[in-house]
Amino acid sequence: MRSSQAGGFSTPGCADLRLPVVSPFVDRRHGTERVLAEVLERLAGKYGYEIHLYAQRVEDLALARSAASSGDEMRRNRLAQGALDS
Repeated sequence: MRSSQAGGFSTPGCADLRLPVVSPFVDRRHGTERVLAEVLERLAGKYGYEIHLYAQRVEDLALARSAASSGDEMRRNRLAQGALDS
């Protein structure tokens, strides 16, 4: 956690959290995907974690404000159709 945000703890020499997330889609119309969207926005906005979202479709989700922002961002990496098929 970043010590400057939300009264979090910081360990010297440890990297801030960068979280990759893989999901076929994320939106606010479906139960599990809605919870995922809310948690990802909270982790990026309130705690400043860097989220890398790999999905085929994303709707109703606040993504990165700018490429130059430090923390407080969520980046979408688009997956091709069929990329998650077994």
